[in-house]
Amino acid sequence: MITLIILSIVIFILYIAYKLLSFSRKDKQKDVSQEEKHQEEPEEVENLEILTKENDGKPEEKPEQFYQLNVNKIKYLLYHPKKEGLDEIEYLYKRVVIENLWINEPFHSKFYDFLIMINDNELMIIDPTAIVITINTRGSHNQTQKSKTYQVYNTKQIIEFTIFDCIHDIRKFNKNDAQNILLSIMIFILKMSVHYLSHNVPNDIIKELLKDYEHNNLIEYILELVEENDEEIIFIKNSISHAFRSVETEPYNDTEIPEQLIRRNKLPKKLFQRIL
Repeated sequence: MITLIILSIVIFILYIAYKLLSFSRKDKQKDVSQEEKHQEEPEEVENLEILTKENDGKPEEKPEQFYQLNVNKIKYLLYHPKKEGLDEIEYLYKRVVIENLWINEPFHSKFYDFLIMINDNELMIIDPTAIVITINTRGSHNQTQKSKTYQVYNTKQIIEFTIFDCIHDIRKFNKNDAQNILLSIMIFILKMSVHYLSHNVPNDIIKELLKDYEHNNLIEYILELVEENDEEIIFIKNSISHAFRSVETEPYNDTEIPEQLIRRNKLPKKLFQRIL
């Protein structure tokens, strides 16, 4: 009987020990589970923030779009030198008017008027450093005839070379001043020119071309500055000197019959053209 009681007590103690051990294991597992949960929380919070940003109800912003203007489709009112048989001034017209888009009036038409006049007439500049050769010839009736041969520059070539040489300096001025400087260069060189040895003809041409030009007074002022070697526009004379050193002269004999000055009554019509 005593043995049975002792055995029961031992079994009860073992049962109590088993229960205590089971509770201890459950507490450890619970602590581990809570610790793992705390470690995962930052990622969940971070993911939550991302979801909140993505779904905050605001409309998605579209990227700003840029549109490039296709200037090749724009047409401008321009003269057409090649179509009018003015091949020799076509490049000068493109270089000055088209490249700078100087199509404002009255400059555009006045510049083209000068180009046509220079293209249509035999204007030349006598080389002051060259020797004038006098030639004596006898005619059919044994009469002696004298003629002189000069070395001359082609005015058109001098104007073209000068403008190309200093166009970069001209562009440094505002548009209106630059355009008037360019016309002044052409006039300055024309004043040095002759038309079959006549000095009066070029001067008459200049007066006629400028009589209706609204910036006439400004051009006269610029010409005075050129004559006075003003520092701001000294590049004009430098480019003219460069032109005379670079352009070759050609012979001219005064027995050539002078042709009448060609002056067109009106300018050709402008055409809508694309700038390529």
